[in-house]
Amino acid sequence: MKKLIFLLFIIFMAFTSIVAYGHGELEKLKFTIYVPEDEVLLKSGFTNEDKDIYVVTMKEEKLDVFKKYKFKLLIYDKNTGENKETRTMETKELAPHYSIEAKVHNKFKYMMVYKYLNRGTENEINIYDLKEFKLLKSISINEENRERQSLIDFSGDGKYLIYPMEPRKKTFMEESNKIRLPRITDLVLYDLENMKVFKYISMEEKLKSDPIQIENIILSDDGKIIFYDGVHLYYNNKKDYYTKSYYHVKKIIHVEKDLIRDVKINEKYGPFKSVDFIRDKNILSANFGVGNVSIYGFDLLDGSMKYNDTYKRSINSDWTLMTSALTVDKSKIIGLYSDKTLRILNSNRGKKISTMKLEKKTTLPIFVATDELIFVPAFLKYGEDVSMPSEFYHVVDMKKGLVKYKINNKKIARILSISENKEVVLSQEGIFWDNELSNNIYVWDISKLTNMKGE
Repeated sequence: MKKLIFLLFIIFMAFTSIVAYGHGELEKLKFTIYVPEDEVLLKSGFTNEDKDIYVVTMKEEKLDVFKKYKFKLLIYDKNTGENKETRTMETKELAPHYSIEAKVHNKFKYMMVYKYLNRGTENEINIYDLKEFKLLKSISINEENRERQSLIDFSGDGKYLIYPMEPRKKTFMEESNKIRLPRITDLVLYDLENMKVFKYISMEEKLKSDPIQIENIILSDDGKIIFYDGVHLYYNNKKDYYTKSYYHVKKIIHVEKDLIRDVKINEKYGPFKSVDFIRDKNILSANFGVGNVSIYGFDLLDGSMKYNDTYKRSINSDWTLMTSALTVDKSKIIGLYSDKTLRILNSNRGKKISTMKLEKKTTLPIFVATDELIFVPAFLKYGEDVSMPSEFYHVVDMKKGLVKYKINNKKIARILSISENKEVVLSQEGIFWDNELSNNIYVWDISKLTNMKGE
């Protein structure tokens, strides 16, 4: 009897140690990078073959009459946390009504700074070399809309920059009432290696239609294909201005071939919220985000629809697509629905591979660590701000179709980046009473988690 009790005690202790390991030691804090609250964190991540962590911040400094912006690049040793170098750079003095938006290339090669006025003028794009932290080029663009900065983006390989621009030709007039029509925004593809315009794409000439307001532009990783999403405008006689209609235009633009293909989908469907290019399969993957249930695949060559995966459920249940992602190798599409169902699809044919139930739903982005391991946040409800912190993360093994771990740590409220060896992640802390994220960056060793077999 004593032997049996002793054996049961050993089994119990072994079980409790496994549970403690499974929920307390799989993420180990290496060090913290402190970022002042008055600075905006632009980007952080790993570089130099995983040896260093780069952190880029921006700070607005108000002077007596003018203001200026200060950019900072901090370089840390990934293993020790030592601050190896800090580089700073300031803009020239700007008038108070100027504003600045900045975006950093994923591989920390370039930084784009968009300077714009709140009221009409020609705005400017400044391109900086992040390695030397110096200005390479200033581009003046004939664009008066200050909301366009979100559409400016780098290609994945860092060779091109795409930005919208008002057409070079004069606006056309409506003959009946001589009302000046809003112009169709054209596109410019800029060659960053040679610092010159590579391609000017006149959408006004290509579309030859009613005025269209641009909603979204997405550039492929190699800069050779552009997805263009716009909405037709119509003249409102009662209010005496042009407003959005229910009709949208979606185009696939092949830059080198100078070809534009229609994306064959109902014109009444709104703008896509998520778009990815799967070049090896000639597929454009897209969905409308929150409020819809379908994930689409379109042929990149002719724009025809290859598949429409619709999540079909009971008519009395909640069934909205909340967030989606693509695996690193782009072979799988991940969709999380409002009934907490996670669905994995084949990106080539749109066929379901597996499904599983999670503890909570979210509208936050899914963080893809590897082709098999993903981190799915949980906290937000439908329609809430996606900049808020997550409550915890489900760690999902897609190959086994199971949740292998739950990261429940307020200092991991948003995962920012993962190292190439998949053993270190960067995160931000959640300030839940304010529903915000802190500026500090936490560096975690997750090698036990990524190398863990099974649950």
